[in-house]
Amino acid sequence: MAYADIYDPKEAPNRRVKRIIETENKKERQKERVAFNDSVRKLVEEIKEKDFRYKKFILKVQAEKDAKKQKLEDEKNIKRQEAAEKMRIYKQELAEQIA
Repeated sequence: MAYADIYDPKEAPNRRVKRIIETENKKERQKERVAFNDSVRKLVEEIKEKDFRYKKFILKVQAEKDAKKQKLEDEKNIKRQEAAEKMRIYKQELAEQIA
């Protein structure tokens, strides 16, 4: 990204000035890098908004996520029902022992 440089270090009269020029150029290159990355991110977002394949992919991922969540919820409900049934049987046996 040398095009972002403000000063030419070859034109520095001494070493100290050259170092200062290099630090200034480094700052400018970093600013340019950030601006370039931002423009790329914006471009990608625009492409995502317009691409039907991406929208289809997102819907597929969401459906898989929902299915997985539903499966986990169903498993929890089954475990709760089994635990409740075990507790009911235990209470029934305990009541028979007392009586």
